[in-house]
Amino acid sequence: MLIFNSMILLILLLMCVSHTQVVNYGISYKVYTSKTVAYFTMGYIVFWASLRIQFVDTAAYISGFNEAETGIDKAIQALFQEGKQKGFDFLQILFKTLFSESYHWWLTLIAVATGVPIMMTFRKYSVNYLYSMYLFVTSMIVVWMFNGIRQFLVAAIMFGLCDLIIKRKTILFIVAVLLCSTVHTTILIMLPIYFIVFETPFKRKMMLFVLLILMSVFAISPLLEAMETVLHNTAYASNLEQFAEDDGVHPLRVLFKAIPIVFAFIRREKIEKINNQFINICINMSTISVGIYVIGIFTSGIMIGRLPVYFDLYSLILIPYLFSYVYTDMKKQLYWGLGLLYLLFYFLMSGGLYYNSELTGFIK
Repeated sequence: MLIFNSMILLILLLMCVSHTQVVNYGISYKVYTSKTVAYFTMGYIVFWASLRIQFVDTAAYISGFNEAETGIDKAIQALFQEGKQKGFDFLQILFKTLFSESYHWWLTLIAVATGVPIMMTFRKYSVNYLYSMYLFVTSMIVVWMFNGIRQFLVAAIMFGLCDLIIKRKTILFIVAVLLCSTVHTTILIMLPIYFIVFETPFKRKMMLFVLLILMSVFAISPLLEAMETVLHNTAYASNLEQFAEDDGVHPLRVLFKAIPIVFAFIRREKIEKINNQFINICINMSTISVGIYVIGIFTSGIMIGRLPVYFDLYSLILIPYLFSYVYTDMKKQLYWGLGLLYLLFYFLMSGGLYYNSELTGFIK
C-alpha cells in the first residue's frame, strides 16, 4: 500500500505546481499538459510496475516467461498453437529471443506498453490531466498494471487507439481488436460496443442497451452456461467452477463507477446542447461499464467484473470535463468533494495491497 500511497502523493504535489492549459473552440477544445509532468507521473507508476517480483498473479507471468522457449521458429509456432494467448506467447518468445532473457525487462516492456497509451490519451483529451491520473490511482484502476496485465495491456492499447472510434475508422478498429484478441480474447466485446457508442447519451438506443443488461441478471443461469461454452479456451476457463462461491463485484465499487453517469444524467440537456462527440462516447462507455458491473454484483466478479476494464478509463476523462464544462457553477466544490470521496474509496478498498521487489523487499 505504501507504493500506491506514494503515487497519490506525487500527483498531489504536481497539482500544486502544474496545470492543464485548455483552449476552447466553441463546442470543442484543445488541451495541453507539460510532457515532463505527463511522463513523470506515468513513469513513476511504470517504474514500480517494472520492478515487482510478487503481486497477485505476477509470479505466474514470471514463471511463464522463464519457461518460454527461444527461437524465431518457436515464436512462429506459437501463432498457430491452440490456446487463449497465442499473440502474447509470440511476443514473449520473440522478446526473449531477440532482446533479453530477463523477466524484469519483459515486465518493463509490458508496463511501458500499457502506461504510454493511457498517458498519451489523458494528455490529449483530459481537461485536467493530473486529476485524471489522481482518479486513475484512487479508483484502483492502477492495480491492473500490477495484476491482470495481459488483459489491461489490450485495454490500454485500444484506449490509446480511441481516435479510431472518434473518426469512425471501422475497418482499422476491427483489425486492431482482432489483433489484440490474440493477446486476450475478451477484447472482442469491443466489436458490438463500437456500433452503439455514437448514440446520444441517455437516448432510446443506449437506454435500451442498459435495460437489456439489467434484464440479463434475471436470466443469469442460462447466460453463464453460454459463457462457459464461449470462454472454455480463455483465461477464465479455470475460474468457471468458482461461480458458486464467488460474491461478485463489490457494491461500493459499482456505486463509485456510477458517479459520473449520475452527474451526466442530471444535466443531460446541457450535454446534448454542447454535443461534444468524444464526451458523448465517454458517457456511453461509462454507462456500459456500470451496466456490466451491475451484472457482476449478482454473478462472478472474476469473469463479469473484469470486463468493464475496457470502458473504465473513459470515465477518468469524463469526470473532469463534466466539472469544468457542465457544472461550471460548482466546479471547485465538485473537484474537491469527489477527490476526497475517491481518496476515501481508495483507503477502504486498498487494505490488502502489498508490494514486493528486489529493491524494496516485501512492504505493505
